[in-house]
Amino acid sequence: MTYSDNTLKMNRKENSEARRERVPPDRMERVIREILIDKVSVRETSRIYKISKSALQRAVKKAMQLLNAEKFKHEPNIGNRRIFTTEQKKHYANIC
Repeated sequence: MTYSDNTLKMNRKENSEARRERVPPDRMERVIREILIDKVSVRETSRIYKISKSALQRAVKKAMQLLNAEKFKHEPNIGNRRIFTTEQKKHYANIC
């Protein structure tokens, strides 16, 4: 069974369209306070502010672990993962 190229095209977004923008920490903190203090739903807030629902849920979970939601600080983890510490790198470099 053969298909023409036109029938197999998949509707995929370009990489630039599929990526979400990073949410500034001050904006995320404001949104989290709105969810926790004003009791607005995560789903509704994610639609209003165009922030990923799962990202909001993770941030709300972290904020709820604090005793005071006012003290919540959003710190995005955008650094590269380090496998070895600098001491381990030096040690392994000397062995090889």
